[in-house]
Amino acid sequence: MPFGWIAGGVISRVLETIVDPLFLIIIALVALQYRRVAGIRETFFGVKTGGVWRDTLLATGFGIVGGIVGGYLIVLVGLTLTGTGLIYLLPLAVLLMLINPRFLCFAYAGGLLSLASLVFGYPPVNVPQVTALVAALHFVESLLIFLSGHMGAVPAFIRLPGGQVVGGFTLQKFWPIPIVALTVAGTMAPGTELVQMPDWWPLIRPEVPGEADNLVFTLVPLVAGLGYADLATARTPVAKSRLAALYLAGYSLVLFALAVAAGHLPSLAWAAALFSPLG
Repeated sequence: MPFGWIAGGVISRVLETIVDPLFLIIIALVALQYRRVAGIRETFFGVKTGGVWRDTLLATGFGIVGGIVGGYLIVLVGLTLTGTGLIYLLPLAVLLMLINPRFLCFAYAGGLLSLASLVFGYPPVNVPQVTALVAALHFVESLLIFLSGHMGAVPAFIRLPGGQVVGGFTLQKFWPIPIVALTVAGTMAPGTELVQMPDWWPLIRPEVPGEADNLVFTLVPLVAGLGYADLATARTPVAKSRLAALYLAGYSLVLFALAVAAGHLPSLAWAAALFSPLG
């Protein structure tokens, strides 16, 4: 398998995406979230955090690293955007974020889209592709939480459900993600020299006309925004965030397995669609 070609193509595309206007909009939205969080912390806790733009630039740096890793994994398994309903996914995720920052999570948007498609037949999306994309993005998020989820932790007093007040830390991070995925560009003409992939690739076949073995795929840019919020009471911020990262990575792997299974057994699409927001 052409691992070197995949790495080079992904890095090149991710770097191109950095100057994409849509990615700059995502950065601006992330900056607004950091500004809101800084205001809340100063009002309620009397804690002044670092500069908003410093936090945003740091998050962008981590997001670029996560985008490269995520893009490599997406291409490695052959996840395509064809049929994912991306035109619906990103706006819905942004809308949910504006309603409540904790909904800055593609699991909710992807799950809602998938369930709507299964129940109403609209929007016309490929549920295995959507849920696999959600799984890939959350795997990237787990990596980002592991690396930087503890940064910027703010001491706070937290009231537990039983009424007891304990000391702890609030954790809240947002990342803009420039990433790449695949899309079907057409079918291979006789005599065309292209990079050949293994017979098992892609794991989830796109719903497009033509022979699957003759399809031609190309790399396309994709932008996303990811968020993480948590409380650390019994553990340090580092331990808490890394435990959350491990749980999220496990969730991502299970969701991806369900997505791949749904690609071969359509009845499992319901399981993947429900597990996305509820898992």
